Amino acid sequence: MKNSYNILIIDLKKGFLDKLTLDQSKVHMGNLSFGFKFLEKHKILGDFLAIFTSAILNIDNPISKFMVMTRDNGKLSYKSIGGSFGPYLKTNDIDGLVLVNKASYLIDLYIHNDSIKFNKVENLSLNMETYDQLKNIYGKDTSSFYITKAASITPMARLIEDKYSGISHGSANILYKQNIRSLSVKKSNLQKLDKVDFFENNPNRKCPRCPLGCLYPSNSKKTNIFTPSDDFRNNENKILYKLKEDLDEYGIDIFSLSNAIKYAYTNLNDIYNFSNLSPYNLKNICDELLDSPRESYRELLYGREYLESKYGIEKSKRKKYNDNSLIIDSAGLCIFAIDPNNLDNILATINRLSGKSYDKDDASEIINYTKRKLKLI
Repeated sequence: MKNSYNILIIDLKKGFLDKLTLDQSKVHMGNLSFGFKFLEKHKILGDFLAIFTSAILNIDNPISKFMVMTRDNGKLSYKSIGGSFGPYLKTNDIDGLVLVNKASYLIDLYIHNDSIKFNKVENLSLNMETYDQLKNIYGKDTSSFYITKAASITPMARLIEDKYSGISHGSANILYKQNIRSLSVKKSNLQKLDKVDFFENNPNRKCPRCPLGCLYPSNSKKTNIFTPSDDFRNNENKILYKLKEDLDEYGIDIFSLSNAIKYAYTNLNDIYNFSNLSPYNLKNICDELLDSPRESYRELLYGREYLESKYGIEKSKRKKYNDNSLIIDSAGLCIFAIDPNNLDNILATINRLSGKSYDKDDASEIINYTKRKLKLI
């Protein structure tokens, strides 16, 4: 296993590429702490989008996580996500990818081996349209992040990965500002990934290529006001299914929109005048969001925190962050595979998957280092 990370920096304005190396250490095992260490050593001016992988991604397992980190208007944010993009990036001998500045026209960015292509595109499209276009152009064994039309109207647009998953937190919007419709990587063989030849005998192993499985039976899917229910009639559930489908296709963060609508209904109904949140009224609300220039409805797409700040009614309380989650995020370990309160279990799992030998002192260093850096956000 190699002892350094390769980071590819792409200047979208100049078409300039720079490949840097960063020594691995037990304090910066990957993902979150790796990202902070890179930013500490190599000053990146202005806004950017970056992807940082982890030690666990040295194995052929797309269930483990990688980090998408952005700085937009000076605000730093991050989110971990799974899927094939991180492992495919690794196979191209790229452990971190940083995009800076803005392309002069809308592009699809494509990476394979030492080839980087800036392919011009005409316009944004919806989720499945973009996915199908990218697969037709770049073929199999590729993984893509891409934005949809929602990125042009709301900062809560989802950045979608291979149509199956996605993240918000402004990630889609920074790509939109950089004039990038999609970011694709093709599987290569420049860096070999280790095959995992063991599987835990775990009845909760839901994902076919996960070597561990969930520690506990996975809960039912997260619900929101667009979730069909036994309490609704058949035709009402059909409306909700169609609403969710449309919002997903458009690339809108359904959970943020759901929370914003509930918040507006409870606290701001003198402005919105929602009679109720029945499936029929939700359809009318969403039609207004996408088709009407009415500003008060557009505000819902900016999320609950925006409404709280603008109208000053209340501030949502943040959940207390478990320090051990900093280890989990940095390692790129799926949080459902371990007990986040059990540090021994976390370290044993990370060591087994990464071939490393982290101990509690290493974990303490990572936690303290990352907490210091988080104070800068």
